[in-house]
Order: sequence, then structure tokens, then C-alpha cells
Amino acid sequence: MKTEVVQAKSNYLIFLLLMILLISGMATDIYIPSLPEITTQFHTTESLASITISIFVLTSALSGLFAPMLSDRFGRKPVLLYTNIAFAIATLILIFSNDINTMIIIRAVQGITVGFNFIVTRQIVKDLYTPKEQVSLNSLLFTAFVISPAIAPIVGAFIATHLSWRYCFLVLLLFIFYLIWAISKSLSESIPVRKDIPNIINYSSSFFFFLLTKEFNAYLIITSCCFAPYFIFLNISSYIFIENFKFTPLLYSYIFIFLSLLYLIGNWLMRRLNNRDYPHYKIVTIGVLCNLFGSILMGLALILPGLELKAFIVIISAILMRFGLGFMLALVQIIAMNRFKKNSGQALGFLVFIQMIIASIGSMWASTFSENLLLGMFITSVFFNIIAYIALQLLLRFHIHFPNVKKKIFKKILLSDRWEKYFT
Repeated sequence: MKTEVVQAKSNYLIFLLLMILLISGMATDIYIPSLPEITTQFHTTESLASITISIFVLTSALSGLFAPMLSDRFGRKPVLLYTNIAFAIATLILIFSNDINTMIIIRAVQGITVGFNFIVTRQIVKDLYTPKEQVSLNSLLFTAFVISPAIAPIVGAFIATHLSWRYCFLVLLLFIFYLIWAISKSLSESIPVRKDIPNIINYSSSFFFFLLTKEFNAYLIITSCCFAPYFIFLNISSYIFIENFKFTPLLYSYIFIFLSLLYLIGNWLMRRLNNRDYPHYKIVTIGVLCNLFGSILMGLALILPGLELKAFIVIISAILMRFGLGFMLALVQIIAMNRFKKNSGQALGFLVFIQMIIASIGSMWASTFSENLLLGMFITSVFFNIIAYIALQLLLRFHIHFPNVKKKIFKKILLSDRWEKYFT
């Protein structure tokens, strides 16, 4: 009987962590089909409306850099509880926002809170489970990042069609209220010993250690440049499909089901090859090439006639890039983390932060093609995928070395004990 109670509590904890990640992902996915409506209602531009997504991912990545040390100091439960209260307040303000500038600011606040959710949930898993169990649980929790992009846009499109985009955030707010209640009533503190907050200057400067290895730099460039085209699609495709191709918001949202499915297939194939000891370099190469071919294919939509044919080509292009991303993204992150055995979490946070910066820059660049967003999406996607392919060839296949200037700059650091802290 006691074993059954413990198992039930463990199952509910896993469910709660899954819901935290799922609802955090919904904060963006649920209103993507409403971007054209928001642009019209606020009398603003597509580029400004897209910033509401870019600023969210930037601030979530930034807060993810410092969430580990704050949850180590104050505890997992208090940090999750108070950040989700702030998440709820920001969402409530967002429902009643009346201009794009207010929306951008509040979306930045939402991103900060969600960044804590992404990191602290993984810390709880690390606190309570063995390394072998962590692999299975993190794979399970990962499904939140697939379910949300597949389901939330459809729900959001249905709500926006029959009510308004503001009701999308009202639905989100109700889910956040559940999180606050569940965290306060059901979540127990998992951290065994709380730690002091490290010196903020030393903590921040330690991120530069990650840039001293060729492999980390290579995978940083590859994962950032392969993720950027999908993020660009996420930001501006609603305008292309709804305004140019005359899709309804609901029909447009169905595209994300196929994108999520192909991502899962790519991820599944990657794990199968990895289990058979297929060379990592070849797996990453397949993923990068799928991204590159997908972005090149998009160019056909610029020259072929017919809206239906154009839409079909863009969808196939996005599917190829999403498949390629699923084929290599998780593997690249794991390889990069394993380079730093003692600071793998911090390395992952830094990698994701740079990835989101590059993706946001790409999105803003694509949005400048306001007269032809499809052309902007094509040019930026091809550009980033070519950079990823060049990095793959030069830094990993041909083993081109980085200049020694970094070793000169960090000579004292390299000779100090702090270097061993990260590379042992």
C-alpha cells in the first residue's frame, strides 16, 4: 500500500512538471494564428507584432541563465510558485492591453517567468531521480514541446475565430491558476541543501569558458543556424498563409500538426541510429542537409504560379526543415553538454540563449521584407542553413582550428584552477 502511494505521488509529480512545460509553451503557440488580427487591431506592422514572439524567447532564454542559481538558493518550490504568480499577473495585463508597445513589454515579462519554468522543472527531475530515470523522464517531459505546437495553434485559431485573440490568453490564465494551486498544494521541496548565490561577476564571466572549445563553437553555430529558419517560419508564416495564400486561421493552424509529427519522426530516427552507434557527425550532417534542401525548395514558391501550389511548396519546405531539426537538435545539445561534465546545465542554458538571439535576429531580418515576406523567409532561411553547413564542414569534418588569440586572451584563466572546474 505504501509503495502504491509513493508511486501515485511520483506519477502526479511527473504530470505536474509536464503541465508546467506544456502551459509555458502555450504562451506563444496559442496566439500565433492571431498575429494578423493583432497587427490590424493595434494599427501596427508585421515586424512589431512579430517582436512579441522574439522578445518572449529572448527573455526566457536570458532568465534561464540565472534560474539555476536562484532556485539553488531559494528552493525549487518557492521559485516556481512566485514566478507562476508573476506569469498570471502578466497574462492578465496582456488580456487588457490596448497597444503593441504594452504587449511587447508584458510578453518580455512572460518570457522571464517561463524561462524559470523550463529550467527548474529539469532541476527537480535531477534532484529526485537516478541518471537512468532522468533520461526516460526528460524524454517524457520533452513531449510538451511537441504537443503544444501541434495543439495550441488549433485551439487558439478556434478561439480567435469565434471570439477574440484576447480570449486565448484568458484560457491560458485559467491554466496558470491551476499551476499555482497545484504547486502550492502538491509540490514538495526537492533540493537537499540550499546554496549561497555565487558572485554574479564570476558567474557571468564563466560563460566565456564554453567558447574556448572548437566543438562547442561548432555545435553552437550549427544548432543556432538550423533553428533560426523554423523560428522565422513561426514568426511570419501566419501573414504569408492567412493574408497572401488566403488560408483561414484554423486551416493555417493544422500545418503545425504535420510539423510536430515530422519533428517526432526525425527525433525517433535519430535515436534509432544513435542506439546503433551510427557516427554522430553523419547524423548531424543528415539533419543539416534536410534543413538546407528544405530552405532551397522554398524558392520555387517565388517563381511558380498558383496560390495552392505556392502554399504546398512552402509547407513541404517547412516539413523538411522541421524533420531535419528533429533529426539533429537534441543530439547536438547533448554533445555540447557532455563537453562540460560539471557544468552541463549551464552550458545548455548558454547554448539556448545564443540560439534564441540568432533566431530573433533572423526573424527581425526577415520581417524587414514587408513587401514580400515569402522572399524574406526564403533568403534568411537559405542564409542560415548555408552557414550551418559551412560550420559543419570546416569545424567538424576538416577540423579547422580556431585562432590562438583566444588562448592568449584567456592564458591566465587556462592556467588557473577554474579551468578544471569546467573541463573535468
